[in-house]
Amino acid sequence: YLKPVALITDRQTISAGEIFCFNMKAFSHVYHIGDNTSGAQSDLSPIKTLSNGWAFGFSYQKYLTSDGECLESIGIAPDFIIKNTETDINNKKDKVLEYTIDFLTPFRP
Repeated sequence: YLKPVALITDRQTISAGEIFCFNMKAFSHVYHIGDNTSGAQSDLSPIKTLSNGWAFGFSYQKYLTSDGECLESIGIAPDFIIKNTETDINNKKDKVLEYTIDFLTPFRP
């Protein structure tokens, strides 16, 4: 599929969502819209349980951009930064989705 694709993220985009975003940004026809992702791209090890009942897991991978930059705790920046405010949400207005629809409309057949 080579038509324009919109990828929408915000600070709640984490883990596998960030890895997906990371890979999608390699395509020139993908436009990233919204807010930075959370900055937690690593995969988690299998959860282990200690004898006292505590459970733990740890990150075991490090994701880097093609130029070697680590975005851990920074997040992946969108091409177009659009954020919904609490007022927008309370008024049932989604500026991010509206922007995305307007952005993609000229590309429609």
